[in-house]
Amino acid sequence: TLNPNHAQAYNNLGLAYVKQNKISEAIKSYQESISADPNFFAAYFNLGKIYCLIHEFGLAINVFKQALHLKPNDYSTYNHLGITYSRNGQPQKAIEAHHKSILIHPNHSVSHFNLGLAYYYSNQTQSAIKSYQRALVLDPDEVKFYNNLGLAYYQQKDYAEAIKAYQSAIALESDYIAGHANLAIAYTGQTKLDRAVDSWQTVIRLSPEHKTAYLELGDLYSKNRQFQLAEDTYQVALSNGIDAAEVFPY
Repeated sequence: TLNPNHAQAYNNLGLAYVKQNKISEAIKSYQESISADPNFFAAYFNLGKIYCLIHEFGLAINVFKQALHLKPNDYSTYNHLGITYSRNGQPQKAIEAHHKSILIHPNHSVSHFNLGLAYYYSNQTQSAIKSYQRALVLDPDEVKFYNNLGLAYYQQKDYAEAIKAYQSAIALESDYIAGHANLAIAYTGQTKLDRAVDSWQTVIRLSPEHKTAYLELGDLYSKNRQFQLAEDTYQVALSNGIDAAEVFPY
């Protein structure tokens, strides 16, 4: 039986519930931990993460602020607060939170990455690129950093740099489906349709039920006037449960 005054025990119970995906039980345990000791930082931090996970962003923001009242210089809490602001559609507040995280821990690559996301969501693409590049200096082996750098370059219609970033991601993880899909889209932007076809074929090889890949590949075959291949690809798309209106929108 747990000691009702033992905040650590309730917090640990909450962590165990999270591993079992028992979210409501985890929330209750963290709340019990806070009731047992209103100054127990870890319970606030973990409760905030759970609220963010279930899209209770307002509750998460309030709990993270309470955590910061207890530990004003905790970079990880600022980072999670920034993530929550981004997911709640408040990119400017996210930017402010991530800057505070970086001020405390300048070499935390994930904070730089999340700052880049916040800039990206607020259409400050050049600032996003700089943040992603800084994250990569600190952690050059993180696949998603390259992928998001590619997305930012793509948003600027800098397809060549986008392709380089996606290729770097794939070099680190050859079966990275998002990297191959985004590479195909960037090649299409460059009108290098044969290379785009190759990339979509790779996506399908890695993920045979990837609906977007069949649709995009069929469209590329049509643009190349390879109508039989287009028809065959669309038929596969239909057999995979894609609505006919998606395949034949006109």
